[in-house]
Amino acid sequence: APPVEIDLDRDLIRLTARVPSWEKFLESLDDINDFKNLKVESLDEENTRITDMISQGFTHDAADKTREKEFQHYSVIAIPAGLSSIIIETSDRNPASLAIKFGHLMQMHDQEHEGETEGYAPYLLHFRHLIRFLWLAHKKSMHMVPYALSDNPIVQEWSDRIHCAYLQPRQAFHAHVVSPTQETSALEKVAFSISSLQDSLAQHKSSKEEETGENAGGFKKRFGPHLQQLFLNASAVLPYETAAKEPAPQFEKFLSQKTLGGAKTFLRGHLRANPFLNFVPSAGMATSAYTGNVQWDDTYNPRNFSIFFCGRPQNGGGQSSSYNDQALYLKEHIGNGINENEVKQILKQEKTCPKDASEALDQVQNFLALCDFIFGGESKIVMAVKTWIQHINRNKSCYDSMQRSDSTFLSQLLYCIDMAIQVHLTSCLTRQLRTDVDDECLNFSADQQNITRRQFSITLPQSIKLLALAIAPNDLQLPTLEAGKGGGRGGPQGGGLDNIDKAKLKDENYRK
Repeated sequence: APPVEIDLDRDLIRLTARVPSWEKFLESLDDINDFKNLKVESLDEENTRITDMISQGFTHDAADKTREKEFQHYSVIAIPAGLSSIIIETSDRNPASLAIKFGHLMQMHDQEHEGETEGYAPYLLHFRHLIRFLWLAHKKSMHMVPYALSDNPIVQEWSDRIHCAYLQPRQAFHAHVVSPTQETSALEKVAFSISSLQDSLAQHKSSKEEETGENAGGFKKRFGPHLQQLFLNASAVLPYETAAKEPAPQFEKFLSQKTLGGAKTFLRGHLRANPFLNFVPSAGMATSAYTGNVQWDDTYNPRNFSIFFCGRPQNGGGQSSSYNDQALYLKEHIGNGINENEVKQILKQEKTCPKDASEALDQVQNFLALCDFIFGGESKIVMAVKTWIQHINRNKSCYDSMQRSDSTFLSQLLYCIDMAIQVHLTSCLTRQLRTDVDDECLNFSADQQNITRRQFSITLPQSIKLLALAIAPNDLQLPTLEAGKGGGRGGPQGGGLDNIDKAKLKDENYRK
């Protein structure tokens, strides 16, 4: 199961809000409209009502117990294992609908086990906060937490270890799970994470699918109508007038894998079979394809499905690509008060910016192989990316020269490709007729001409720009010349060398 990363400082927010009394929640759990229409009294209305109750003979304590509840909670919530079947067995993510389903399951468990099972902790007593949390989510009062799939190998290893130890079901999953008892360890009470629920869902369905002969995955079963439209439009072939009837064959097989782990293995095996590639896609890249999440959450910042995740692995072979050197560069050269947390935020994902034309070519070829796998070899995206391979091969010296002049040039090139594909995919998603899809955004002829004329320029997002600057090679030094041999009056300081334009000298030596 893929672990996810969230920004704790920004998104883990503690909310304090007034919510209806628990009695009102209990009365509303039989009808979703009643639940949705629950309202909180204003403080003035509440004080007036309390005063009326006291004047009618209620005690102060009895009247105060009817006050609205002040609820405090963070912007994320844990789901106990005994209630996880609601998440596993339904694709409904409407907070009000989930609250009704959780309420009914809590009542069922409590009626079945309370007073019968020793050490049983009633759900309706101990998990009221879940219903209140979902009501606030329905009212859009709860902060939504963005998350990203983690590619950090250390995080991946930790996730696998925790999942196998505490989250992996030891037997076939049953919907009627007894609430954890007091003897259960704290770790065994840990809630199912978003990603572990995905794998649990696949495992839970596998036995039923084997009995019925149904496949757990498949393009039409895994994706809804809009995602199907996106991939079929993007997989169209010449003359690109009608959408493809089926997805690319290998992509269909990939989606038919019953678990995410099996899908990752299938994709990596397919790419490794290509003798011209040395590319292992990241877990995030495989997951984005498996879930159909090929569009960026942030319109301008590459996430998950991006050419920047298709570079050569940075295994510490040189100082300029190590984390410490990149962090040192950011602190010394970027400045502006950048702190350690911001450095980690910039460098935490395994994005790769090429340092020369050879690395850029590898990165484009790797991305081409991935696009071929997903959209098919005759798709508009694949045909467009191929033009870059031809252009780089024919103009390597020009690419290297422009990269030496601007260490972000090759990153600008990759971002140009990335953004064009994102525009195309958005068009494939939103246009029902294939003839209305924006294919012109994948025409790179003008960009390639501008490169040949040394006029190419793209505005990079800050995260990519900083990464490109941080990994720029710093070993292009001036040739060593002995002092005194640079000119007629050369002294111990090097004489005539002091008056030479060193940048021009470096460029001329490179051309020689």
